[in-house]
Order: sequence, then structure tokens, then C-alpha cells
Amino acid sequence: RAQSLDYLLNQDKWVLLTISVTLILIYYSIFSICIPMMKDIHSKHNYFNENFKQENEKLKILEQKVYKLKQIAKDNLNMYNPVCQQCWSLICDLDFDYITLHLLENNKPIKKYYNDTLSPLQHIFMIICVVNTISIIWIFRKPFRLFVLSNIFLIISLSIHGEFFISNTPNIYYTLINSILLFLFSMFLLLKILMTLLFIVHYRMIQNILNNE
Repeated sequence: RAQSLDYLLNQDKWVLLTISVTLILIYYSIFSICIPMMKDIHSKHNYFNENFKQENEKLKILEQKVYKLKQIAKDNLNMYNPVCQQCWSLICDLDFDYITLHLLENNKPIKKYYNDTLSPLQHIFMIICVVNTISIIWIFRKPFRLFVLSNIFLIISLSIHGEFFISNTPNIYYTLINSILLFLFSMFLLLKILMTLLFIVHYRMIQNILNNE
């Protein structure tokens, strides 16, 4: 069970209340930005699904055309006409792997739009993970479970943003599910912190009453 750090027990109640209000404002500000973004991303789910399929099909056709050109160049390399042979030789000398990679990377407007849409939300939730971790270390004495859980969320958020362990067809639900779970964890953490701080305030008030008697 996480316990509050000793230095908090020595703080004035107004300091503790100020910390509580500050944390509430920080989390409220962050989530008031995130929730509309999550709704907007969810509304674009069908758009991304349909257009990703079309974009992938176009990229496959483009890749096949480059491969076909490479094969034609190889097949025509042994032509008897010196001029034609020289032309096909120049084509064969091209770095087709680089050309293919360049074409595939620079012909993904839907993927770019997808990244531009999801990246801000992903960055915000990575910031939330850091805020959670700092709050845990700052408030609790032995926050092992909370600390580990917060950092697991950070690793998951980084993995989703970097598209590690994710298939070639991106899915907004990776981001949304992680966002919802992180939101719930953050609310739980905030509630736990507030209860801890209010308990300390209550403890200090009782202590003052007993000292005055």
C-alpha cells in the first residue's frame, strides 16, 4: 500500500489544499483538451479504414511497376543494338530498391494525415504518463505498484506512437483504448492523491485540536 511521504505530514493544511487544487487544475486542463481530440479521432475511424485500403493497393501497383521495369531492363540488356543496350544498361544500374523505398515513403498522404491526427493526442498522453510518475514519486513513500503501472503505460504509449509491434495497417483503436485506460488510471491516481492529502489535512486538524486541549 502506498503511503504519503513524511514531509507532507509537516506541511500546513493550506499548502496541501493548494497542491490538491493545482493537481485538479492540471489534470482537468489536460483532459479537457484530450476528450474532444479522442471524439474527433473516433469519428474518422471509417475514413481511415477505407482510404488505407485504397492507398495500400495503389502502393502495391506502384511497387509492381518498378519491379516490372527492372525485369524488362534485365531482359533487354543483351540486345544487339548498341544504343538500346546502352540505354537499358543505364536503367539496370539504377538502385531500384532505393527508388521503390522512396516512392513508397513519399506516396502515403492518408498515412501522413493519420499520423498528423493521432500524434498530438499520443504526445499529450505521454506527457500525462510523466506527470503521473512525478506525482507518484512526489506524494507516496513506497509507490512501487503505481510507479510500475505508470511506466508500463508510458512504454505502451511510446510503442503505439512508434508503431512497434503493430501491423502495417494502423488502427486508431490502439491509441483510443490506451487513452481510455490511461485516463481511468490517471483519475484513480488523482483520487488517491487527493484522498491522501485530505487525510493528512484531517490528521493535522485533529492533532491541532488535541494539542490545544
